[in-house]
Amino acid sequence: MFTEFVNFLSSFLSTPAIWVCLIFGSVFGSFLNVIIYRIPRGIFFRLEGRTAKDSQRSYCTSCGTLIPFYLNIPVFAWLSLRGKSACCKQPISWTYPVVEALSGFLVAFIYWRYPFVFGSVQSGLEISNHKLLLFIWYVFFCLSMIVVAFMDIRNFSIPNKVNYALMALGPLSSFLIEGLEFKDSIIGILAGGGIFYAFASLFHTVRKKEGLGLGDVKLLAAVGAWLGWRPLIFVVLIASLSGAIVGMLAIVFGKGKFSSKMPLGPFVAFASVLYLFI
Repeated sequence: MFTEFVNFLSSFLSTPAIWVCLIFGSVFGSFLNVIIYRIPRGIFFRLEGRTAKDSQRSYCTSCGTLIPFYLNIPVFAWLSLRGKSACCKQPISWTYPVVEALSGFLVAFIYWRYPFVFGSVQSGLEISNHKLLLFIWYVFFCLSMIVVAFMDIRNFSIPNKVNYALMALGPLSSFLIEGLEFKDSIIGILAGGGIFYAFASLFHTVRKKEGLGLGDVKLLAAVGAWLGWRPLIFVVLIASLSGAIVGMLAIVFGKGKFSSKMPLGPFVAFASVLYLFI
């Protein structure tokens, strides 16, 4: 098993295009960190201002000092600083390098599954438009799932504007991607949103407390918009199962209690991406 994994990893990393995707994905992951931090705070679209926090440039979230470009290198900047800001020595969240590394890996893995460049420099390169479109679709969806997952981890909520944007774009993608019909996308929105809203309302009526947040309901509707209604059973099953396993492990290792609040968004995102690849 280990030998097979090493051989796969060697083959995976031997392609120059994979390294381009790793770098591109991690750089884009740095931008995702900006989205994850700023959109929930309503400061993403500020173009100018009198303080660093009004600027579009990256700044230290602890003291507001602008961050120079050489300290914005994905993953390596966090490692070189040992997880602390250069200006005020305050801890930098572990989510920053994880988002960057995960974005890089996902983009590279998607290209490995759906390569769109063929041939060689010597003989000439050819691009498959169909596979390029599929690659873009996969990348957009998977990186969107990273955004909603880490927004939920950091804030215990997913902004409506993010869920609504994904719901609106999902049906449009059905015109570009084979295998996903427009009606399936619409039914996915209704099933993901309507059915699970009914479950959430029933749970609240019976238990007198929230069991499924409205942000999670809207996220399931957004997933239904992109994947169609059929995968929703798989997504909910795997999200519930993985969430239960993580919750039990947290209790076993003393990091949580049975009454502890846990975001569902990361598990829905994980199950959605897993469905695409299996």
